[in-house]
Amino acid sequence: MAPAAATARAPRRRRRALIAVIVVGVLVLLLVVAVFVADASLRSYAEERIRAEIRDGLPSGVTGDLAVDVGGGLFLLQYLRGSLDRVDLAAPDLAVNGVPVGFRAVATGVPVDRSQSIEKMVGTVRLSEDAVNDLVAESGLTNVPAEIRLGNGAVGYASSFRVLGFDLDYDVTAEPRIDGDTVILTPTDAELTSVPGGLNIGGVLGDNLSRFAVPLCVAQFLPQGVTLTGLEVTTGRLVATFAATDLVLSEQTLASPGSCSDG
Repeated sequence: MAPAAATARAPRRRRRALIAVIVVGVLVLLLVVAVFVADASLRSYAEERIRAEIRDGLPSGVTGDLAVDVGGGLFLLQYLRGSLDRVDLAAPDLAVNGVPVGFRAVATGVPVDRSQSIEKMVGTVRLSEDAVNDLVAESGLTNVPAEIRLGNGAVGYASSFRVLGFDLDYDVTAEPRIDGDTVILTPTDAELTSVPGGLNIGGVLGDNLSRFAVPLCVAQFLPQGVTLTGLEVTTGRLVATFAATDLVLSEQTLASPGSCSDG
């Protein structure tokens, strides 16, 4: 009888062991789900906090909604470490004094302590031709062409100069380049428009065209610590890239743009 009873009890033990394994597995699965749900909630809360802080710190005249996405691994682990791996910022419908501006940036090494600086930020600003002219008009700079045209890799504008008491109007095709906090429009070709049919003077002036270069300070459009790194000009559109290191994403920093001393 003993061997038969032991044989009968063996399947029951195996069933109990299987049930125990299933229960433990379900509990572990529920725990994992709970961790990820809690982590998602914490991540969402952090995104909203970052969005609110940046929105509240924007300079006067800057409006628009901002989307914030905290990337990287588990948020809780990043938070305990004191630094977020990656934060994506996007504001496709931003407006600066009513001028539409598309903005996107990626920040890495973002400290949980908001008084500390991030490791690095890179981003882009997209502007239409009308937006470029509106921003330039708002800048108050006195050396800016009245109307800037954006072409394929080049910038066009009209200007004039005075010779022997006569004002001569000319149309310029220029190449934009970055020099520190200044964008310099260096003419590559020019045409007198004051004469019937126009007269190309680019070949005549040659290297002297550079004398008509127009410097445009862009520091006032950027928070202190942010550097313009590139310009891509296409027909009717400008894409500017920027970068920053050791930047503090605080209300004071965002509301303190650079200045153009020579106006």
